[in-house]
Amino acid sequence: MVDRLRAGESCYLSQAALTQFDVLAGELDLRPLVTIPVYGVNLWVGGKTRSGLHFDGAENFLVQLFGRKRAVLIPPGTGRYLRVISDTPSKSRLSPMEVEARGGVLARVPRWRGSLEPGDALYIPPGWWHYLVSEETSISVNVWHGRHLRGSDVLGAYLQAGPAVWARTVRDFIWCGVLGRPYRQRLFCPLPFGVDLYRQLRQPQRH
Repeated sequence: MVDRLRAGESCYLSQAALTQFDVLAGELDLRPLVTIPVYGVNLWVGGKTRSGLHFDGAENFLVQLFGRKRAVLIPPGTGRYLRVISDTPSKSRLSPMEVEARGGVLARVPRWRGSLEPGDALYIPPGWWHYLVSEETSISVNVWHGRHLRGSDVLGAYLQAGPAVWARTVRDFIWCGVLGRPYRQRLFCPLPFGVDLYRQLRQPQRH
């Protein structure tokens, strides 16, 4: 993969558990940056890569080890403007140009922009929308840790997403959950929200 990156190809090692890389895992001590519990420590290696605009459910620290990465952050409560994917309301359909443009469809939406250099760390609170791009070879590590979104926060983000998301959730809950019909899971995406909701409600309650 390194040879392909050096040749200028677009390659991506996405969310690989750091435990698979013994030497690197032994050299990195991220404990001063995070609070317990820690849900995952992941390695990201790529060149000429872009993430989609999305939010995560836990606190996140992104540490840049090599190369440069550009970041855009958007606060919670803005889902109505972000063209949310109907079956995955934590992700947006906005193109990279729309996310990064100074005006356009997000002209009234507050955005924070910045670049990460080697040694920099970016804290991304749970529920904050973010978009990351590396136009050169980049190596990063992220840590999901600490607090998760509260149920009220998840509900708020869901309600902000709009009628198309509500209708798709009901459809997937009944058609794919209750009736057991097949569903399509998008690449790099969790289960469709309606399917996941059905499965969570079906789980035995712990007392």
